[in-house]
Amino acid sequence: MALEEARTVDRPYVKMDITPDSLLGCRFFDHLERAERAHVVRYCEGRRYRPGVEIIRHGDASRDVYFILAGRVQASLLTASGKVVSFQELGQGEMFGELSALDGEPRSTSVVAIDETTLVRISGPNFKDLIARNAILAEQTLLRLCALSRFLCERAFEARAFHVPDQIRLEVARIISAHPSDGGGVTIQGPPTHAEIARRVGTTREQVTRVMREYAKRGLIEQTRKTWNVQDVRAICGEAGGSDS
Repeated sequence: MALEEARTVDRPYVKMDITPDSLLGCRFFDHLERAERAHVVRYCEGRRYRPGVEIIRHGDASRDVYFILAGRVQASLLTASGKVVSFQELGQGEMFGELSALDGEPRSTSVVAIDETTLVRISGPNFKDLIARNAILAEQTLLRLCALSRFLCERAFEARAFHVPDQIRLEVARIISAHPSDGGGVTIQGPPTHAEIARRVGTTREQVTRVMREYAKRGLIEQTRKTWNVQDVRAICGEAGGSDS
């Protein structure tokens, strides 16, 4: 099957120019030579989405694959009662949409932009052809699927093995661990809200607030509207890793 040139459709985004060097913003393409990136970019489309805009809708038949150059997105599902269940937050350098591109099934989750987000879009047929022709891209796809499988196994285990307060502590530790530190202190800009953490764990905002107040009383985390000032990363992550109550 021949690769098709990228085409745009009417959607709530601004089209962006993409160059071979733009693809260096995503680790999926990091190992390609510039000539290979120049070939790939012919089939790419740059898009910028505003915060809160839905990029993928659960159940859709679309097959596009997206790569995040800047910003963050949230993958989630909506229950029949209207409750939002969040699965995974993805940031710069990561990809999403590959499952439907590979198996042809409807979208498994909805994906919404958290911040202003710049993406590279490749159509599903083009993506499949690219990974069939390039061993490096095929390997990167397999690594992404392995990471996703491990992540979902971990979350399924936590939901069954730990009580809700410990699940919240694990999620807080996961957020903190994503920011480089020496095990002492770290300042996190723009952390998830208590409501967002609750959606990830499948609980209420009030439960998250209780856990965060406990950390504050112990002097482990100081919260402002836009930051977490974490005083002891090692203590928080160590406690979360040992939770089994």
